[in-house]
Amino acid sequence: MAHYCVSRMMTASLKALTALAAILVFAQAARAELPYLDNRSDAASLIESLYNAINRKEFARAYSYFSNPPADSFDAYVKGYDGTRSVDLAIGTVLAEGAAGSTYYTVPVAIRSQGPDGKEQLFAGCYTVRAINATIQDPPFRALQIEKGSLKPSESLAIDAAVPDCGAGQGPVESATAEEATALYLAEFGRSCGLSAGVRGGSTPPDVYEISYKYDEKSEGKPDSKASLFRFPCNMGAYNETHVYYLKAPIDPLQPVAFVKPVLDITYDDPDSTKLRTMAVKGFDSAFEVVNSDFNPADNTITTFSKWRGIGDASSVGFYRFSESRFILWNYDVDPTYDGEMNERAVLKDGKVQ
Repeated sequence: MAHYCVSRMMTASLKALTALAAILVFAQAARAELPYLDNRSDAASLIESLYNAINRKEFARAYSYFSNPPADSFDAYVKGYDGTRSVDLAIGTVLAEGAAGSTYYTVPVAIRSQGPDGKEQLFAGCYTVRAINATIQDPPFRALQIEKGSLKPSESLAIDAAVPDCGAGQGPVESATAEEATALYLAEFGRSCGLSAGVRGGSTPPDVYEISYKYDEKSEGKPDSKASLFRFPCNMGAYNETHVYYLKAPIDPLQPVAFVKPVLDITYDDPDSTKLRTMAVKGFDSAFEVVNSDFNPADNTITTFSKWRGIGDASSVGFYRFSESRFILWNYDVDPTYDGEMNERAVLKDGKVQ
């Protein structure tokens, strides 16, 4: 994170007023160099936006991120940063818990505050961020907001070491239920999924899986995180069936899984598409429906197999790994030729385009 520096190297002949004007101009230029960040898409990004506003001295924006006033008045809030030149931020593993139409996030934070004289202080604590389910809101829309936050001086020697636990050692947070996932599926895919009638009638309930995993390398030695995965039938064709998945991970609300897949540029040497000339990845797209999919609980992976025609000689196979609370496209194989044989080619391997 950028720091604001005000040069004090002025010649003795400059008057005090001129010196003050130069300092203010330099400070404004330094603030302008720090990119503007206003991101309310997740709890961690909201806290990053808060301290971006503080570093840019945009206190009205910082103040607006709170659902409840963080000080007795706005003037008191601004005055609290009188002796702060810059703030560095470190964020730990975010935890989430659902409750009655809302998701509450606990965000562990450590900051290193620098005063005008260059003296640094460490503070640490936990923010609570609330997201109200957007599908049940009426205007005006209420975005992700900070409910409360409490930071105290830290005796740690480094900012990363100062990040608190904030309950991460208390074990997994509550998982979503099949009833909650079914309600969202019917609300969001009830019209587009032809097989939703069976889900609504109870004859085809979702497949339910529990995913046990380590969020990242910092989670070693701590209890496993838990995620709930739900697979719903969507549409049925002559030789393909599609599914929609819902995922509830500790750092995210219950939501549908978007699966990334390559967009291919394929050319053939013959009109029957039996001889491949070229095949290249020209971009990526995503979709909620995946074809002939299966979840493997042994390694937390999802595979998809899409037949381009009934005999399956032309097809594509996707392999998705669960990592850091989301499914990542890891391998993607394609057999683009309608030649009666299975001869797949890797277009993506170990997360890299071939």
